[in-house]
Amino acid sequence: LAWAKAVLPAEGGLCAAPPDPPISPPLPVRLSPGPAPWTVEGDAVTIRCGEELPPVGWSQVLCNPEFGWLTDETGAGFLWSGGNSRENRLTSWANDPLAVGGQETITISIKEGEYSVFAAGDGCPCAVTYRPGLARWTKELEETSKTGGQCPPLLVTESFVPLEENRRILRFTLTGASGRLTCRLGEGEPLSTALSDGQTAALVTVEKGGRPCSRFLRESFREEQEKTLAWWRERVSALTVKTPDGALDRYLNGWCLYQVIACRLMARTSQYQNGGAFGFRDQLQDAASLLYTWPRRAREQLLLAASRQFEEGDVQHWWHPPQGAGVRTRISDDLLWLPLVLSQYCTATGDWAVLREEVPYLTARPLERGEKDRYEIPQVSERRETMYRHGLAAIQCALGRGTGPHGLAKMGGGDWNDGMDKVGGESVWLTWFLAAALQDFSVLCRRMDEEARADDLLRHADRLLEAAQSAWDGGWYRRGYYEDGTPLGSAQSDQCQIDSIAQSFAAFPGGTDRRRADEAVSAALDRLFNRENGVVRLFTPAFDSQGEKDPGYIKGYPAGVRENGGQYTHASVWLAMACFRLDRPADGWAVLRALLPERHPTELYRAEPYVIAADVSYAPGRVGRAGWSWYTGAAGWYWQTAVRELLGLKLTEGRLSVEPNLPPDWPGYEARWSLPGGNLTITVRRAGAYSARLDGRETEGGVPLLELEGEHRLEVTV
Repeated sequence: LAWAKAVLPAEGGLCAAPPDPPISPPLPVRLSPGPAPWTVEGDAVTIRCGEELPPVGWSQVLCNPEFGWLTDETGAGFLWSGGNSRENRLTSWANDPLAVGGQETITISIKEGEYSVFAAGDGCPCAVTYRPGLARWTKELEETSKTGGQCPPLLVTESFVPLEENRRILRFTLTGASGRLTCRLGEGEPLSTALSDGQTAALVTVEKGGRPCSRFLRESFREEQEKTLAWWRERVSALTVKTPDGALDRYLNGWCLYQVIACRLMARTSQYQNGGAFGFRDQLQDAASLLYTWPRRAREQLLLAASRQFEEGDVQHWWHPPQGAGVRTRISDDLLWLPLVLSQYCTATGDWAVLREEVPYLTARPLERGEKDRYEIPQVSERRETMYRHGLAAIQCALGRGTGPHGLAKMGGGDWNDGMDKVGGESVWLTWFLAAALQDFSVLCRRMDEEARADDLLRHADRLLEAAQSAWDGGWYRRGYYEDGTPLGSAQSDQCQIDSIAQSFAAFPGGTDRRRADEAVSAALDRLFNRENGVVRLFTPAFDSQGEKDPGYIKGYPAGVRENGGQYTHASVWLAMACFRLDRPADGWAVLRALLPERHPTELYRAEPYVIAADVSYAPGRVGRAGWSWYTGAAGWYWQTAVRELLGLKLTEGRLSVEPNLPPDWPGYEARWSLPGGNLTITVRRAGAYSARLDGRETEGGVPLLELEGEHRLEVTV
């Protein structure tokens, strides 16, 4: 193992028992009523704790693709290894955002006192700083009231997970005193080492035999830490912006893609959901946000997703690496994300060669009639086909499911909203989505010299669009129809009268009725966007026990919570995107601005102000309170909508064009793009007419990003 370098170990090591023992009780805590104050500067978030802690645990995810640590300001969280945060947990996942500390406790003893090295609500001032790839705790080791005006001893604890070595490193530097560090894990024997004034020690934790194994080392790991942080900067801050809104800049310039890459693609876990699995549609959508800055990772996800497709064309809804155990379902939209994201990848990057990459299918017994889903480990088929054929197989499977009495795509076991698993019937949203996927994939068909197939897909898309247009309810589009033909998402419905995603997606395929789409989006904004509280609901009214129809398990959520009439941020971003597509930048920006976590008062919102939450409540008495944070596909969609639609950075076969769609009060913006061969500075300003000049010369056909070397400047006027 890489951690067994020739370094001087401290007194022994600690290999813990499996993560089954009860979590040891935390140190005593005194909390004040208010939340801890916080600031965001650049990509650094600092939370100032003493007697105060945030209202819930504010998390940080430190990981590489195989190993990681989820922590918060109090050190609560868990460790995992083996590329699966659920199946290979090294310590317990508490599922408690109110927890202070966890199964693993690390303390320092000085004089007569013992203190947590983390924030603990113990009266000792502690500044907790997070930035992509790093967590730091700067703690004064005496209560302020007891220092008598003297500078108290100061302990700085820093943690990171290297990208190429599966270990967690905690670095401790003590000044103003000498003390003793102690690490306890559950009921096991403690591990300790002396720490002198001005000295640095490190606690290194690896996996050994399915257990966490820790030891103190006399090594600073400073160079390794800087290397890790540099890697993360390259991944999440390759494109930075300076707009009239600082909160937008701070989210886009690091935390947004860190949320996508670290949490969604690598860790696949949070304080609120310990998934561990790959979701077929989930991580494909996440990967779509990396087409501009890390296209190789998007390509990898496409190939991985294709390998989880059955010979019949349907796919695993989710699966656990590395064995591939997962669930085969009747969810109707999963498989379509493969051809859609494949089309987006090819047209953005110009990497048409991926279409000829061969990937095997899965083989297993198809679902029987009446069988809703099945959890299994399917076998890898001997049948291999190109990525193009995989995308085509998904489309043919979707089309083969047919349409319902209204000509709309069938809902199946649930479309994007899994909770509508008892609707059956037809889905207007899925119909818009399928039409858009067919249109996009027709471009790939022509690229593969299959003109007749491209024309056939477009004819199917036209029929679907005609059917969706017929689902007009008088002021907006219906969401669909129940199995018995009852409308869903209609003014005549007692619950779920208007659903935002059926309105948003009316703006996405080509050839839709733009006037009606505009009217539908207006209705969604009027009825679903509470501008005062900054909440953008999924639909209204929510389902409850009084309703005549049972749409599925969504009804089990309280009214106004998560998918059941609360803000489901994923869909809220789609509404913003629709506004930009309909040339309504003021409305689009109003929605995006409302979704920024930094904009919400901490006392009410409660969740982290630096990453987007999956949902925000609209339940009575809790309007504006965030639910699950970190683990949400909304982060990737937010990046796509802000960068491509608002700022107008469009990439076509590797060539950049700038087509901003700015709100009226924005004079312009600046951006800086770190490219493989150099840097591109982009300035956009209003001047009454469009022009684009690269290094002073007019550009035609876009800027070839991969050909740029050295420093360049693109000046755009609009």
